[in-house]
This record gives sequence, C-alpha cells and structure tokens, in this order.
Amino acid sequence: MLPAPAPSASRGDIVLQPNYFTSSVYVRALRDDISTLILRYHEAYSQTTMRPFTLFKTVWLQMGWNWLHFKVFDHRSRQTFLDVTARLFLERTVRTEAPFTRAVALFSLYVFFYTQIKDPIPALRSISNIPIPYGTSVPY
Repeated sequence: MLPAPAPSASRGDIVLQPNYFTSSVYVRALRDDISTLILRYHEAYSQTTMRPFTLFKTVWLQMGWNWLHFKVFDHRSRQTFLDVTARLFLERTVRTEAPFTRAVALFSLYVFFYTQIKDPIPALRSISNIPIPYGTSVPY
C-alpha cells in the first residue's frame, strides 16, 4: 500500500495520512497504551493516599501522555487523530468496563480534551466537543 499524496506538506516534510489514525496499527497501539495507563494508575492508586485526579495527572505526565498533542500538525490528519483518540478514550467508559477503568478513562478524556493547544501560531486544529454519537450518552 502506497501512501496517498499530501498536498498540505511542503517538500521534504513527512505527513501521516488521516487513514493511518483509523488503521489497526494506530488503534491497537493506542488501546494498548490506554490499558497500560489504566494499569499504572491502578498500581499507583493502591500505594498512595494522594488525591485521585492529582495522582492521575502525575501518572499521565510520567508516561509522557502530555506530548500526545504534538503527534500531528497537518490539518487533515490532525482532525482524524483527535476524533479517533477521543473515541478510544470514550470506549473505555462503557458500562461493561470496571468502575475503576471507567474513572481512569474519564480522567484521560478530560485531560486530553482540555490540554489541546489553544491559539497556536500557526493555527492547529482542535475538537470543540467530545464526539459522543447521537442517541447515546456517557454511562453513569
């Protein structure tokens, strides 16, 4: 499979195509990373009395998740990246997941959404809402 041409890239720049972020390569890797984040947070949570969200932010930073928004800068690819990543966090909030997993997924989605780069120069794409499909709701 050859990569599609990317007119938004200047000569010599490498641009990940939007379909990469919907491929099993990205989706499986991110699902594994989310599972690792949940596991690491669970381990840290069982060993400390730190406030839950403060502890989560510490684990998030230690694992390097704070660099996630710097993965893609191309406008077309970034939109797909943001949508797919948010949906992968969201899929761990369903009722079939353990309550602890759901809480960590919600923390993750919250931090991912609210740490988007605001007003950068040059402009970067961001999502203005969490992509919950119509006719459904976040589980309670």
